[in-house]
Amino acid sequence: MRTTASVLLAAVLAAACGPESEDGGGDLRLSFARSALDGPCPETAVAPLPAPTLDRLRLTAWRPDGKVHARTELGLGAGGAAEWKLPPGRDLRLQAVGVAGGAMRYLADAAAIDIDASRPAQVDLFFSPISNVGCAARPLSVARVFAAAGALGDGRVVIAGGADRVFAVPGCAACLDLIASDAADVFETGTGAAYPTARLNEPRLLASATPLANGDLLVVGGARRLRFAPGSWPFRVEPADRVSSFEVYRASEGRWIEKPLPSGRVFHSATLLADGRVLIAGGEGEPAAATSETLIYDPAIESAGDVRALAHPLHAARLGHHAVPISANRVLFVGGASGAGPQAEIFDPARSGDPFVDLNLTGAGANLFFFAAAPIPGRTDEFLLLGGSLADGAGGLLAPSAQNARILSVSRAEAKAGPALPAGCWLPSLLALADGRLIAAGGFSGPDGAPLGEIWVFDPAGDSLQALRDGDQPVALGSARAGSAALSVLGRAMLFGGLGESGPLASGEIIAGRPADER
Repeated sequence: MRTTASVLLAAVLAAACGPESEDGGGDLRLSFARSALDGPCPETAVAPLPAPTLDRLRLTAWRPDGKVHARTELGLGAGGAAEWKLPPGRDLRLQAVGVAGGAMRYLADAAAIDIDASRPAQVDLFFSPISNVGCAARPLSVARVFAAAGALGDGRVVIAGGADRVFAVPGCAACLDLIASDAADVFETGTGAAYPTARLNEPRLLASATPLANGDLLVVGGARRLRFAPGSWPFRVEPADRVSSFEVYRASEGRWIEKPLPSGRVFHSATLLADGRVLIAGGEGEPAAATSETLIYDPAIESAGDVRALAHPLHAARLGHHAVPISANRVLFVGGASGAGPQAEIFDPARSGDPFVDLNLTGAGANLFFFAAAPIPGRTDEFLLLGGSLADGAGGLLAPSAQNARILSVSRAEAKAGPALPAGCWLPSLLALADGRLIAAGGFSGPDGAPLGEIWVFDPAGDSLQALRDGDQPVALGSARAGSAALSVLGRAMLFGGLGESGPLASGEIIAGRPADER
């Protein structure tokens, strides 16, 4: 049976008490409170089961420049206690590997750790099984689909909005109406638990979530209602249902501040630039209404920042596209082009005049809609595009195809066919793991839109796409899910909520690959 166990580790990092050691080092003291979950992830809070036993811990601390700061392997003492003396350091990242039965079984990470001889620091580590799926220790307060998720500067994750009510549409097979919620949760990555936080000022689903340089979170646009109707255009939002505002979550205050947008946005992109501003582009609810309009959110304007129109639009009206940072302030826009215009273009503010320049791609068609995209680890300017549909030339979309995978090179202006998926799908989650691979999980199957439970791993070493395996056994999600709030945190993929086979989900699933130093 697939293991879905997770371990909760409460770790205290403290400087050495009393006189400073000769090398100026501090002590790392670890104590444990463990819990485990077996079977499908729970949809409501439950009491934890007994944790699996760990024999040893392998600990690695990295400096901000990526170099190893210290490394050790510890046997666990009485009561699960262990101590590690390591040199002082600032903004360290810690990886902990739990060893059981002589094999590496569990993985946990923490960041922004300071070790010195003058003050203690406390860090919690939440372990999940290696090359497997673990459950969040506590699910979302409200089950919902199409929520927005983003990491705060302190390492916590906010899951905001989404649809908490789903209704079948009479006379329309497999059609659903989804109604937005204003619920919001904070997920603590160190404890694996989600807790409710201040509610949004406006219910919204399909909003974007962009972490800001100051540690806050920007949530833009979204919709009050969505109709999902498998066919030539599966996701429809009426103009009156678009939300014409943005909200900023103040991490230090635990509250939302709402301000107006010039117009409602859905299926848009919102990308953090190197200078701290956010580029908002494209969107709308159907191809005929797609926009090329661009906006800039500037956090320095007023107390919560503000949005202003950018003088130059995209070269193609886009929706259901992706915008991915390339370097510095440059951003790649690809896919979702409605009507005339390039498949891809680049935003480069260093250019005089128009900051957008066409990227005229050769090779396989890359104008996909409702797909996933991510930088390929270890490759400076290459991206993996996965899933989604191509336009049918008549204002709709073709059925999603298993062949809709592309490897896009910016420097070569080329999109070549990537490894085939097992089946076509819309909106899979594509996330980076600490071991340098990408995982694709969940999504809507085509053409009926049923939620998917498979997990696939893209390995850049051979551009291969294979099922995630724990030993010889393929690994799947605990619950098939689509429209999850998904993000990668410290090298682990996290999926919260989504649409399951029986309605919205509250559970969270965490996927860990191999440890970063075991590639």
